[in-house]
Amino acid sequence: MPNRVIKLNFELSLAVGLSALLLACNEGGQSQSSTIPTPPKPATEPSLPLIPIPTVITQPEVFYVLVSMPIEADVKRCYGSPTFLQFVEGVNGKKLKSFKQGDKVYFPTLLHAFQQAKLDPDYLPAIQALSEAHTQFYQQLPAYLQARSRSHQARTITLPPAVQQGLQTSQRLVQQSLQRLKQPKATHHVPKKALQQLESLHSELDSLSAGKVDGYGYDYDMVQQHFGYAFSYLLQWTKQGYR
Repeated sequence: MPNRVIKLNFELSLAVGLSALLLACNEGGQSQSSTIPTPPKPATEPSLPLIPIPTVITQPEVFYVLVSMPIEADVKRCYGSPTFLQFVEGVNGKKLKSFKQGDKVYFPTLLHAFQQAKLDPDYLPAIQALSEAHTQFYQQLPAYLQARSRSHQARTITLPPAVQQGLQTSQRLVQQSLQRLKQPKATHHVPKKALQQLESLHSELDSLSAGKVDGYGYDYDMVQQHFGYAFSYLLQWTKQGYR
C-alpha cells in the first residue's frame, strides 16, 4: 500500500507539472485540463451456473383416501414433514378440523399444486428449483442419518461424498429460488414469510452439508419444517394474487 501511495503522488505531481508547462507555452494563456486515468474495475467473479431443472411435469395427480386419523401422519408420508399440513389445507381449500376419516383428500405433487393455483409463469423456475431441492434433500436424508448415527455424539461428522454433494445441490437450488423470488414483478409483493423460511433453510443446509451436528436433531428437523412452511406460504402468496 505505501508503494501505491508514493506512485499515485508521483503521478499527480507529474500531471500538475505538465499542466503548468502547457499553460506557459499556450499563446492564449488558457489552461488545459489534465486528468488521471481511472484504473479499470476488477473483473467480477462469475456466478455459479444454474442447475438445470426439468420443465415437464410427468408425475400424475394423486388422490388419497384417509383411512385413519390424524391426518398429519398422511401429510408426513406424502411430503416428508407434518408442517406441510398448511400446504394440504391450501390445496384442498379446507382446514384440518374439516377433514373427516374416509374423506378423499387431494395430495398433488408440489408442482401440480402451483399449476392448479395458476402460478405466474415467471415464478415457475423458482418453484421448480425449490421442488427439486426438496427431492434432493429427502433422497440424501436416509444416508445422512446413518452417517450421523455412527458419529457417537460428535459435533462434526464426515459425510459420504455423495451425501455431501446432494445436500450442497439442495442448498444451491434453494439459493436459485431465493434469487428469483426476491425480485417479483412490479405489481406483485415480495413473499416475505416464504423468504424468511428459505433464508433459514439455506443456512441449515449449509451446516448439514459441512457435517455440523447440533447434538439434538433439531438441525435436520428444522430443514424439513422450513421446506413445509416455505411451500405453504408460497402457495398462499400465489392464491392471494401475489400480495
